[in-house]
Amino acid sequence: MKSNHHSYILKLTGIACLLLFVGAPVNSAPAQQKVLKLTQIHNFMGGFEIFIADDAIRMQSTSHLGFTLVSRAPEWKITVFRKDDKTFYCESLQELENTGLVSDFLFTRKERMVDPDHFRLSTMKVGNFNIDRLTSTESTIKALKLRPYGPPQIERILYSVYKYPTNGGIPIAFTSAHFSSDYISGIPNKGRTEKFLDTTKIVTVMVSPSTFLPPAGLKKARSLREVVVGNSGRTETEDARVFWER
Repeated sequence: MKSNHHSYILKLTGIACLLLFVGAPVNSAPAQQKVLKLTQIHNFMGGFEIFIADDAIRMQSTSHLGFTLVSRAPEWKITVFRKDDKTFYCESLQELENTGLVSDFLFTRKERMVDPDHFRLSTMKVGNFNIDRLTSTESTIKALKLRPYGPPQIERILYSVYKYPTNGGIPIAFTSAHFSSDYISGIPNKGRTEKFLDTTKIVTVMVSPSTFLPPAGLKKARSLREVVVGNSGRTETEDARVFWER
């Protein structure tokens, strides 16, 4: 009986992931929905276009990595896919939070929230949007309040991918001084200020609900990080791949 029950649970899990590719019936969804679009640059992963809806998110790499991440309510399953390799991988939001998209060896996970006693709070504009700016002697953090743009899962996904402070909102920029040498290259970075994350544009746009779904005809990869790196990225040396996979 236990074996049959376990098989039933596994089937349900597989169906839940498959439903991400099927989507809702065409007649039940609006033709277009208004979403927030951010153009961002991450110091390690490069450029991104981020689409944020009240029930979904799409993070599309626009530079060397070339993957796309989508997730939507109510399950908030994480699906990362590539059009060039035609591969995908699906996992839970909790799994993404535990491991991130890439190894912590490649770039360190920073504190999610900052101590307000150590920062000066001010506000600024990026386009037509009000941004909270927190400044200390070492760091500047900019964030857009989640509401009315998205639910808490959006912040959880963005922090898991970027690993930089969100202060509970949508991360807009993060600049900080280095406290030690670069772990991989050994470059003496201590005291040097770096822009880890920046946003060049924030607008609202109309998109199809299919924006938040992976395309059909993809093959499941062995791991999420295999999709993130892609076939071309796996031509690196074995030592470099160890950093990606850990």
